[in-house]
Amino acid sequence: MHQQGTLDVKQLEELYQVPLFDRSTRPPAASRSVVYDATVRSNARSGVPIVAAAAGRFVVIADSSKPVDSLSPPVPLELLAFGLRSTLARLAPEVELRDVPRSPDGGAIADYRGEIGDPAALAARLEADPGISSHGLFPAAMVGEVRVGAGDAVNRLKL
Repeated sequence: MHQQGTLDVKQLEELYQVPLFDRSTRPPAASRSVVYDATVRSNARSGVPIVAAAAGRFVVIADSSKPVDSLSPPVPLELLAFGLRSTLARLAPEVELRDVPRSPDGGAIADYRGEIGDPAALAARLEADPGISSHGLFPAAMVGEVRVGAGDAVNRLKL
């Protein structure tokens, strides 16, 4: 398997056998696939749902260490810079700020470390907070396909 974060779009297309687009060079279209690379620990990635909604298909790729029976913390969050102290006070002690650079949109990156339980319910709770601009929980309905790399093989998971 490849080292995390080292493949370009063309290499990902070949490895996962999915036609992709490079959002730095052309916008998504209904005929293209969007791939979320779950092999790299990421920030909340607030643009992913927007790009996925504009594309014809949202494909999640991951290495064999990612599939689990149930989700566990942390869940990445992007918090609005405006009112950040108030947001952190309201969400404490379940949310901790990461010591990392701000997101491309200027948001602070944090982790939700509380109980996940029902992911859809937690996603709704996080979305309802005015200080949270995005989180790392994607609705199952958004995902068209999941491909998991294991060694030199790529397995498609049933949704």
